[in-house]
Amino acid sequence: MSLLSRFFYKRPPDGLLEFVERVYVFDSCFSTEVLPEGMYQIYLHEIVTELHEEFPESSFLAFNFREGEKRSQFAEILCEYDVTVMDYPRQYEGCPLLPLSLIQHFLRVCESWLFLGKQQNVILLHCERGGWPLLAFLLASFLIFRKLHSGERKTLDIVHREAPKGFLQLLSPLNPLPSQLRYLQYVARRNIAPEWPPPERALSLDCVILRAIPNFDSQNGCTPIIRIFGRNYLSKGGLSTHMLFSMPRKKTLRTYRQADCDVIKIDIQCLVQGDVVLECVHLDSDPEREVMMFRVMFNTAFIRSNILMLNSENLDILWDSKECYPKGFRAEVLFGEVESISPPRAPTTILNGEEKGGLPIEAFSRVQELFNGGEWVDRNDDAALWLLKQLSVLSDTKEMSRLQNRVSLFTSPADSEEENNASSTADKIDISELESLFSAASASDRNGSKAGGRRGPTMTKLEKVQLVDLRRAYNCEIMLSKIKIPLPDMINAVMALDSSVLDIDQVENLIRFCPTKEEMETLKNYTGEKEMLGKCEQFFLELMKVPRVEPKLRVFAFKITFSSQVKDLRSNLITINSATKEVKESAKLRQVMQTILTLGNALNQGTARGSAIGFKLDSLLKLSDTRARNNKMTLMHYLCKLIAEKMPELLDFDKDLIHLEAASKIPLKALAEEMQAVSKGLEKVEQELAAAENDGVISSGFRKVLKNFLDTAEAEVRSLISLYSEVGRNADSLSQYFGEDPSRCPFEQVTQVLFVFVKMFSKSREENERLADIEKKKLEKEAMKERTELLCISRSILH
Repeated sequence: MSLLSRFFYKRPPDGLLEFVERVYVFDSCFSTEVLPEGMYQIYLHEIVTELHEEFPESSFLAFNFREGEKRSQFAEILCEYDVTVMDYPRQYEGCPLLPLSLIQHFLRVCESWLFLGKQQNVILLHCERGGWPLLAFLLASFLIFRKLHSGERKTLDIVHREAPKGFLQLLSPLNPLPSQLRYLQYVARRNIAPEWPPPERALSLDCVILRAIPNFDSQNGCTPIIRIFGRNYLSKGGLSTHMLFSMPRKKTLRTYRQADCDVIKIDIQCLVQGDVVLECVHLDSDPEREVMMFRVMFNTAFIRSNILMLNSENLDILWDSKECYPKGFRAEVLFGEVESISPPRAPTTILNGEEKGGLPIEAFSRVQELFNGGEWVDRNDDAALWLLKQLSVLSDTKEMSRLQNRVSLFTSPADSEEENNASSTADKIDISELESLFSAASASDRNGSKAGGRRGPTMTKLEKVQLVDLRRAYNCEIMLSKIKIPLPDMINAVMALDSSVLDIDQVENLIRFCPTKEEMETLKNYTGEKEMLGKCEQFFLELMKVPRVEPKLRVFAFKITFSSQVKDLRSNLITINSATKEVKESAKLRQVMQTILTLGNALNQGTARGSAIGFKLDSLLKLSDTRARNNKMTLMHYLCKLIAEKMPELLDFDKDLIHLEAASKIPLKALAEEMQAVSKGLEKVEQELAAAENDGVISSGFRKVLKNFLDTAEAEVRSLISLYSEVGRNADSLSQYFGEDPSRCPFEQVTQVLFVFVKMFSKSREENERLADIEKKKLEKEAMKERTELLCISRSILH
């Protein structure tokens, strides 16, 4: 039986399906066949004639979703039968959706029409061939808007399932459900704010970041082109749309490979407002052939934190292309405020090898004699392997794992439909071990009984009714014993989001022990006395009084950890910014780098590489690997020695780089995951706030507290996103400063190489100083010995 049988079922007249009372859908919407013009007129004539006979006192309003701008044949025919017809487009820039203003118009008109005419008016819904994907979305929106159904994903799925199997795939080459679900969530949020939809914000779409490279060619990579469609917010074109941005199709268009890099960053700087379609296509080796990678449609009114974080499940992609996206793929769309748009940024400053600075080449006159004329810069691929070995000195496991694991510890609210089964796998504790270790604490032992567990068959007390799995119930009771709060007070604290009563550990324990669907059904079917139930069962019954208790607990956990999460994230972002600024602004480091370039040219003098204007950053670490002929010193020692003799003021250049060590231990990928957790968490807060509007009085306090939290949190996250975008640009500029490609030599590699170089330089400088000190003492000792010998000789002569 159809899951939506209570919505769609046959009723006279023939040719229509009743969706809800006085709302009908033409059955031709479920077909790809096109009736000949004469047959089409007969088809509509018979339907409308029967409608007038069935509802003689009713007025009729028909919505038609069609292609093109001309008045539809459907409208021309039905107007002859006294039916009001409203034509709508069936797509928006290729996406089976409507602009939010048209969605609002459709829903308001439906509501008004059904309310007027002594509630006898009838609505007819019709789409021309290929219009079913949009019609299905609007039917789901109608149910959510009128609160006839809850759960956006579930509602959308069951409406789409009313069509023949494979019908959606036949009509839409891309899976439109992710964008449709996003807009359905917009509809569901109409009760959060007094104004719906909220004002459409004018934003600057700054950049798109793809993390993990999709595989759209034979070499595990892709050549992406971004295009953006929407209304030009500076024009007065109404609903007319334009291509707002498109990357030029140049021969130099970059191809990204999974083996070379794991991040694609595309700067855009495009003004957007209202409904926007962003599409990313892969340019095939045949320049005339493009493959759609993904599409996403959104409305700027709901970009409240200036970021859109999307995984492959949130993108409209080709039906058979899911395997093209590696695990962990994510698209980040970063926005900025229009008021804060700055003029085009000046080109990134790059270390200039031709610029004079550091020691002159004459200072290295003996370098070839000392180092056998060997090449310092190793251009083989083995250098990369060597670099990885050198970077092992940075393996501060605790620091790295702290950032990488924080996201998994960070609780982000999630749909209970998807996660309510997870609680059954919570904390499996060895009951027999607990009983042997803590049996003195059991009620039976306190009463002098030698009986076993609470639910044992030999208990002297009246046995409790067991409805929940024994192990799960036992673990649940242990958890409740640690909280030590009466159940009603616990529920009140949850509904008030009161973190002074429940801390994060307690809330996470409550989440783990939320009843599953099966457990809730079992308890609902229990007809005995409540007092006969065990503590676990009674706890579950209390939780079941709260609508969607698990999402509420996850929102509670998110609220508790939000401030500390944002504080830590902001601190790490500031550290990265500071380190980038320090490196680029250090005049001493610049002179040291220029000296190293001169040293390399002096070493390679007389060869083709003796007049280089730059060097690869990882070559810095080879300075300690190139040894002198006598094997007593390295190039790094020699560099430090000459700088100490000629330019000693440069020896403490590391004091300019205060934040370098801390920044080298911050993986940008972990920060991106934390940023995603915060952004997704706020989305779930908004969704639960919208859903709670239907809860009634029980959630009134919950809604009030959550609304205040959301207003504050959004302002904080918006500021954080601005900093996150700035850090992304600065991190890339640091790679570019050293002449490196940010996708192949990312920020982490740059800072780690620099940090290792600084440590090696300091170590070599200290070793030089120690050797110089030893040599000085040796010379002093020899001088003392010579003076003593001369004194003895002079005395012997005198005698």
